[in-house]
Order: sequence, then structure tokens, then C-alpha cells
Amino acid sequence: MNNNDLRREIWSYLRKEARIRCSLCYNVCIWDKKKRCKYLYSSKYMNSKKTYLCQKCWGEPFTKLLKQ
Repeated sequence: MNNNDLRREIWSYLRKEARIRCSLCYNVCIWDKKKRCKYLYSSKYMNSKKTYLCQKCWGEPFTKLLKQ
């Protein structure tokens, strides 16, 4: 059962990178279809790449303002 070619073929179908990752803290928000944490996305311009932020990173600027 030590077939390296078969093992390599099976592992090639598994995901290596997360689908959605937070842009600031790089925590995984979605891996395949499973949602791991709440996230928000924004883009400054219509053709720009979407920026994903987890709920924790999204709320940090607002909590800092409230504490002042």
C-alpha cells in the first residue's frame, strides 16, 4: 500500500490555499464551502480586486474610536 504515484494523484485534488482569507490577519474565512468565520468584502473601484476582512479586523477601527 506504499504507492507514491497514487498518493500524489489523490493529494493533487485537495485544496492547498484557502478560498477566502482575511487581507490583514490572513485568517481563513472560507475553506472549500465551509465558512470558518464571518467576513466582509469591499472594493474601492469596480474593476479592482476584492478585499476580504474578517469581522474582527473590520471592527477594530470602530472599537478604537469608541475607546477614545
